[in-house]
Amino acid sequence: MFLAIDIGGTTIKSGLVDSEGKIVAYHVVPTQGESNSAFAGSLRQAILPLLKKNLPDACGIGSPGPLDLENGEIIASANMAGLKHFPIVSQVRQIFSELGYCAPVFLNNDANCAALGQLYFGLGKESQDFAVLTLGTGLGGGLILNKKLFGGYQGNGFEVGHVPVAWPFFREEFADIPLMRCGCGSLGCVETFASARGVQNYYAYFTGSPNKRTAKEIAEIAEQDPNARKTFRLAAFALAGLLQGLIHTLNLPLIIITGGMAAAEKWLRPSLEEKLLPSLFPIFRERTKIVFTQGDEHSGVLGAAALCITDSQGA
Repeated sequence: MFLAIDIGGTTIKSGLVDSEGKIVAYHVVPTQGESNSAFAGSLRQAILPLLKKNLPDACGIGSPGPLDLENGEIIASANMAGLKHFPIVSQVRQIFSELGYCAPVFLNNDANCAALGQLYFGLGKESQDFAVLTLGTGLGGGLILNKKLFGGYQGNGFEVGHVPVAWPFFREEFADIPLMRCGCGSLGCVETFASARGVQNYYAYFTGSPNKRTAKEIAEIAEQDPNARKTFRLAAFALAGLLQGLIHTLNLPLIIITGGMAAAEKWLRPSLEEKLLPSLFPIFRERTKIVFTQGDEHSGVLGAAALCITDSQGA
């Protein structure tokens, strides 16, 4: 049994997961990311109720980065501005110690974990090479090559959310929109357009409303609201710019789009394909499959559990 912890800018999700990917217990708490001490309290609230049910054989943690894997730290986070060098691995070990036992604790980037979850339990089980884009509060990416996770330095590779998108996609319809400042400090990152927060911000801009709706709410009203559809079209154009580069660079046969925003496939896919497909070499246009997952609110927890399997095997 694994304790799986999925750190997000909005919530911390935790679960007890067996080796087949079955979630036997699940818990969610709001993320308090304004300081290290506040976050430590959220972390404790997320996992203690599960430890009262079962003591796991190992713990996997998926967290936004950048991370210091050697020291088990969250160095910082674009969507949790108060976190600075938070020692998350030692914090979890301390909670274990208070309960009188110990277990190995593994840490990796949350999008890397999402890719591992798809490899072991999801749509990537039959694939050698694929990428996962996680569209949540932010936008992350995980890359599997020859059934192995591409980690990069300290597990911080494939940070595709902070790639600036190709502006030719925007010229005709969105030439005059302002650029939003990304949590990383840059302007024009794909995350500022195609994450839940990006959709929220641009919908507020298009409507001129100070009361921001969530991305889920915007998707629910898109049938009747042209500004909602416009916002998702902008997000899709940004994704097209990112995917054009990824597909031509890595020649991947499979792109899996997951996270809460994947539920907005109806509003994202048509504009994504409209801009992306004509921009690809014909061989990639015919070969590459883009899949949106549905009903995958537990994918981050499954990814953190998959990290336990991978690290236990020494992969």
